[in-house]
Amino acid sequence: MTITEKFKKVLLGVHANPGHDYPEDFEHENGMYMSICIDQECKQKFTGGKYRFLCKACSDKRKGQAVGQGLN
Repeated sequence: MTITEKFKKVLLGVHANPGHDYPEDFEHENGMYMSICIDQECKQKFTGGKYRFLCKACSDKRKGQAVGQGLN
């Protein structure tokens, strides 16, 4: 196990939020940023890509909607 793999396991053990994180982003250079979901009803912390603004749960709920719809 490399140092990077150990670091990822420790980070996820401390900050993981299953269902809200984007584990598929973790292998990318900018894939382990801690963010707060911009959905007014959610506001959950999640780990994912640098430019993600919605957690995975909220993003999945909004699939098929126009970008910006309901983000007031």
